Amino acid sequence: MWLIRLTWILAPDANVCVENLTESDITDTIYLLSEPDDQLEHVHVKYSQEIVTLTIFTKHATQESAEEQAKRMCRRILASSPSLLGWHMS
Repeated sequence: MWLIRLTWILAPDANVCVENLTESDITDTIYLLSEPDDQLEHVHVKYSQEIVTLTIFTKHATQESAEEQAKRMCRRILASSPSLLGWHMS
């Protein structure tokens, strides 16, 4: 199992309300939109008004494949979730 840390930041020009967004909302969205190929075992979310720090545990064979798949998963989730509009990977 590999531990991957990624950061999302809110775009400076994002015209979205993030005050009602919670760590639980983000965690639920990640689990809901993850796919079997992501091999997601666990995710921990730390959230502030402009930064989301993810600690992702995944079962890929190598650290390199785990990192690449975690990035692909995050890009896919950020692109498809209306509640995460305005966020992007740093």
